[in-house]
Amino acid sequence: MKSYQEFCALNARRLFAIIEKHGGLLQWKKEWSGEGLNALPQGINGIYRGGNLFSLFFAQMENGFKSNQWLTFNQIKKGGGQVLNGSKAEEIYFWSLKDQIELNQKTNESEKKSSFIFKTYYVFNLEQTTLFKKEGGQNEQFQCNQLLNYIKPSISHFGNHAFYTPVNDTIVLPHREQFTDKAAYEATLLHELTHWTGVEYRLNRESLKAYGTEKGRAEEELVAEFGAFFLCAFFKIKSDIENHASYVNSWKTLLNEKEIMRATNMAAKAFHYLVEPLQKEQAQIAA
Repeated sequence: MKSYQEFCALNARRLFAIIEKHGGLLQWKKEWSGEGLNALPQGINGIYRGGNLFSLFFAQMENGFKSNQWLTFNQIKKGGGQVLNGSKAEEIYFWSLKDQIELNQKTNESEKKSSFIFKTYYVFNLEQTTLFKKEGGQNEQFQCNQLLNYIKPSISHFGNHAFYTPVNDTIVLPHREQFTDKAAYEATLLHELTHWTGVEYRLNRESLKAYGTEKGRAEEELVAEFGAFFLCAFFKIKSDIENHASYVNSWKTLLNEKEIMRATNMAAKAFHYLVEPLQKEQAQIAA
């Protein structure tokens, strides 16, 4: 892969392939079973971020890997392992900050300029190596209620529709008994909780600000779809809540590949915003 645009195009194709076959991300995820289900992809520095989170999860589930651990060739070698013959690596990306000296034409003085350079590298799933053990590689189990008790969002139950209202910073949900099961309730709540992260005093997400426009709404709903997908995976919630058909169609017609990737990145950012404080608190308790 040579460019960020190509990476965006790949993830867009993956998303639309899932939607066309399964109807949505959560419906796709529910069909998978086994040890690897719901274990978000991790490297040596924790759960992956941005578009890499979706890209590696896609590879993990499509290949039926039982591990959620991903390592570079050198990390595998350093750990005393080898890559199994015939294994295909997954390409992921990062942005590298590059400094260079440029001449200021007005002052005739040298100035340091910084820019981000798109780079890629390759990783293998632990199951593709001699280091793999059947019992390894799962996330610590957290419950959805732990997150709610930690962040304490305002939630009201009434009516027949689920939505988040920034005006009074409240998530509105139908009563629990109106959902088919606990998983459907929690998946819907996590979708709205992703919207909740977008206000200006949290992540200040542009797509939430532009929700009143057709394109802004399409992007923000895709952010919430990905956010619920990542959070359901983290909390091991199996739900098949359906996407509104107009949302799915709008992702295809209104958003280009880079905008879809941006939604993926923003959803991953929302996911980490929600779960990282919870993880840190649990780590302090365990220490």
